[in-house]
Amino acid sequence: MGTLLLLPLLLLQGAPLDVRTSVDRSRVAVGEEVLFTLTASGRSTAAFRADVPPIDGFAVIERRERTDVIPAGGQVTRVFTLEIQLRAEQVGTWTIGPVQVEHGVASAVSKVETVVVTNAGSGVQTGLDADLLALISRVPAPRYGGPSVFVVPSAGLVYAGDQLNVLTAAWLPRGLRLRLRQPPTLSPPALPGVWSTPRTSVPGAVASRTVDGELYDLFVGFQTVYPLNPGVLRIPSARLSWTEPASRQFASEDRRRAEESGPVSMVVRALPDAGRPPGFGGPVARGLRLEYRLGQGAGRAGAVMPVEIVLNGAGNLPLWPAPRVEWPPAARVYEEGSESSPRLMGQRIGGNRRFKYAVVPDSAGSLPLPPLEYAYFDPGDAQYKVARATGIIVPVLDAAPVTGRRTALPIWIPGPPSLVERVFSLQPSVISLLFAVPVLLIVAVGMWRRRPKKLQSGATVQDPAAQLDELFARLVPFPAPRSPLPVAAALRSAGLSKDHAARLLQLHSALEAERFGQDGKGSPGPALLRDIESALRDVPGRIRRRSGLAAALALVLLGSGTPLGAQNGLTLYARREYAAAAQAFRQEPPSPARWYDVAAAEYMARRDAYAVAALLSARAAAPRDGRVKALWTALSREHEQLRRAGRRWPVTALELFGAGLVLLWLGAVLFVVFRRHRTPAAVAVLLALAALGAGAYLRSSQAVPRAVLAGGASLRLSPHGLAPERGTVPPFAIVRLERPVGSWWLIETAEGARGWVPEEILAASPR
Repeated sequence: MGTLLLLPLLLLQGAPLDVRTSVDRSRVAVGEEVLFTLTASGRSTAAFRADVPPIDGFAVIERRERTDVIPAGGQVTRVFTLEIQLRAEQVGTWTIGPVQVEHGVASAVSKVETVVVTNAGSGVQTGLDADLLALISRVPAPRYGGPSVFVVPSAGLVYAGDQLNVLTAAWLPRGLRLRLRQPPTLSPPALPGVWSTPRTSVPGAVASRTVDGELYDLFVGFQTVYPLNPGVLRIPSARLSWTEPASRQFASEDRRRAEESGPVSMVVRALPDAGRPPGFGGPVARGLRLEYRLGQGAGRAGAVMPVEIVLNGAGNLPLWPAPRVEWPPAARVYEEGSESSPRLMGQRIGGNRRFKYAVVPDSAGSLPLPPLEYAYFDPGDAQYKVARATGIIVPVLDAAPVTGRRTALPIWIPGPPSLVERVFSLQPSVISLLFAVPVLLIVAVGMWRRRPKKLQSGATVQDPAAQLDELFARLVPFPAPRSPLPVAAALRSAGLSKDHAARLLQLHSALEAERFGQDGKGSPGPALLRDIESALRDVPGRIRRRSGLAAALALVLLGSGTPLGAQNGLTLYARREYAAAAQAFRQEPPSPARWYDVAAAEYMARRDAYAVAALLSARAAAPRDGRVKALWTALSREHEQLRRAGRRWPVTALELFGAGLVLLWLGAVLFVVFRRHRTPAAVAVLLALAALGAGAYLRSSQAVPRAVLAGGASLRLSPHGLAPERGTVPPFAIVRLERPVGSWWLIETAEGARGWVPEEILAASPR
């Protein structure tokens, strides 16, 4: 009977517990408080017991417990509540629990609550790297009574080239910090003889601690260095400076205060001589791996096959030299620089460094890439190791069939200069006079309100023989041969009839016979002069005023009247000797036609970088020419970098200057004619100034020396091949040339990156 009475009591005591936990905030900053709440409900009359494990990253401010009795439906339920008030003391992601709760014979375990602690005042999780968190816990406790500064190195003994983390820590009393009108300045030590790696700054407080009832906040600075020289490395003192108000009044005089840490010394070991492999290049790394990476599964004879050699591990990536590779003789190999991808690996900086190569197999078959060995020193095990990569046999297919054969481009025969080019080819004094006259005219009319007198120039009279010589000199310029066939063709192309051209040719021959013939008199007679004058009267005035356009067209048709350099270039271009033709075209006088011809010849010679360099000048001088546009479009289809070059101005600088000159003269004329209405003249002058300003801007931008990269390259920090890399630049990138040093050039890319590249990969654009 007694057993039956105790059975309900035992069942009541064995009822399961219901345990629940919560936090009022899952994300706080250092110094802020979190309330952790645990509730457990049961029906036993026994007392509750909660076993709370240590809570990392927080300080316990207050702990409260209570038990409530709730009768319901003839049963009594007891609810246990545990509240723990916590203050965040260190940056990180921390867990609270699990908490084991016992109630009579029943027990249960609560779930884990997670709270993220960020930097005080930053609101972001900066400085949460594992190597930083490992050093924060080693910072000494603050000294009571004021700020204190410490320097904490990650190790007291390192090998040369190994990673060393240096933490600069400053404890600042919160009461003092709240009184400051400006934030304090924490200056980390400047370490000599090391290679520094930039690290992300750590804003705000990362930890807090109470000493004798006063709360201190911890501010840190973090740097990663690689000692280069063995010996004793002395870390100078770090400095914390702040301006403390002298009193509570805002206008009171402030006092400049500072606190410094003590210097720290540590030992940098030299790499041991024992076990040093032959040919060791000095890399220091941990867990280094080496491998090949192919851009494609198979290559083709005569085609570029991208190959990468990748080093992966922890260490200073820029100090890892390139592996030594014995490339097979059946391939041509070109270095294309290297790229580094740093990342944090545990508590150390590492990543991978890729060395890029362009491999061109000479023939079809199999291309064996040799096995690789890369010796390095592992400071973790204090011994030399060798990273190995197995060899690879790459199948090489036959050369791809030629489907994109280039068609010879038409050559641009230089024609007569335009009116604008003629005007601006005059003497500088004449050009200055052209701009000064309308300005002086406006000033004179505005001051004296009278029109200046026009100067009449008397016409010069030439004898008929001189006029005939001038006509022939214009139509058939020197050094073209004066044989009857090209001269007659030039006269016919100028617009003369067949009989008129024959008559002029006969008179010119008679004039030459009188001057230089054996039976000549040295000068033409009156009868011959009358015949020449009569024949010249029948020549239209438009033909007399024309330059050598007709002669140029005739000489192009006959191929006998072009300048010597152009004749050689045309001949070589017709023979498909494109490289020699490009060199011959470069000897011609500067002109848009010459630059286009050089670009066309280089394009047909498949020297696309030099074609682009010449075409840049042709685009600047003839932006609307259809031949220039067509060649640029063809090159842009093959090279992606050219599609990013942007569009050119639709006008040239000379055209803008010419428009400005015409508008300036128009404004002067309007100012003189319409004295009572100055608005048209003012508008014309303003437009002239805008055109001249745009022309000056365009001329200055085109005067910057530029070049095109014939291949990809690494931007070096200084002008030599062993200098550290600052980045890479792809082939066919258009760069700005700054200054040369030896066989190296300092360049600037379109993105603003600057560095040194060898001169042999630059195709300079003519200016």
